[in-house]
Amino acid sequence: MVVYCRDPHPGEPAYRNYVQPENMEQRKQYAQELADTRHMAATVVVDTMEDETYKLFGSLPNMVYVIERDGTIAYKATWAMADKIDQVLGAMTAEKPTQEPLSA
Repeated sequence: MVVYCRDPHPGEPAYRNYVQPENMEQRKQYAQELADTRHMAATVVVDTMEDETYKLFGSLPNMVYVIERDGTIAYKATWAMADKIDQVLGAMTAEKPTQEPLSA
């Protein structure tokens, strides 16, 4: 799951069409555009306008948590690195086969 929160780069050259969202509708629109343009298979959820989830998880840009089914943290990083995340998820699924498929 990806949590869409405040935009870290509004108005910068690569994001010149985006300003900091002023309301939930605009934030939801940006999140949908992110999911569509990046062809994301993961579920994208939208944080509150106060960024409550972002703050609960440490207020760092691009952080990652891999959480076990029982709620324990299996992996935490202050910067998302796809190769490392794939490695962690691969090890978790190899060690603990499940009856139900893992969702993306």
